[in-house]
Amino acid sequence: EEKRSWITKVMRRQSLQSARRIEKRYTSGESFYYLGRACPLEAYYDPLEERGVTLRNECFSLNCPDDQSMRKFYFVCWYKDRAMHHISRRLEHYSSMLGLAHGGFRITSAERRWGSCSERNRLAFSFRLIMAPPEVIDYVVVHELAHILQKNHSSKFWDLVLEVLPDYRMHRRWLRDNEYRFNL
Repeated sequence: EEKRSWITKVMRRQSLQSARRIEKRYTSGESFYYLGRACPLEAYYDPLEERGVTLRNECFSLNCPDDQSMRKFYFVCWYKDRAMHHISRRLEHYSSMLGLAHGGFRITSAERRWGSCSERNRLAFSFRLIMAPPEVIDYVVVHELAHILQKNHSSKFWDLVLEVLPDYRMHRRWLRDNEYRFNL
């Protein structure tokens, strides 16, 4: 009963975001996000060219037969590869800054969780994170690294995040308000 207003607010937000979610068709003209920017797609099929996704001049090209599951597969592979490279660099940067050693990391297909930190300090990040702006990605990276020292969301945990990213609240809110855009 004491959390009624919070529960109502969260349920309202989730309902609104569910209504905003539009299933991707992977057709020309649709937009896909990369590092916070909406990039239009040109989809085509040329059997003589290599299949897959490329990004040039903030426009995606997808060479693939007209098969939605195959087109999604190529996008997921492309996003996972980019997430692995980008997040690896950001982890190296912030690990060094904080003097923390993690137990490795992996890229997942999680739809609802942006990142996680295991008891053994193994980190995991959703490939969807690469669709968010770089500063939002940094927030999630710092958030998970902070869990190496604090395995909870105590005030000590948030103080550590605040020390590294004074504007983390803005990035956290942005992610919460825009996550619906990153469905595939």
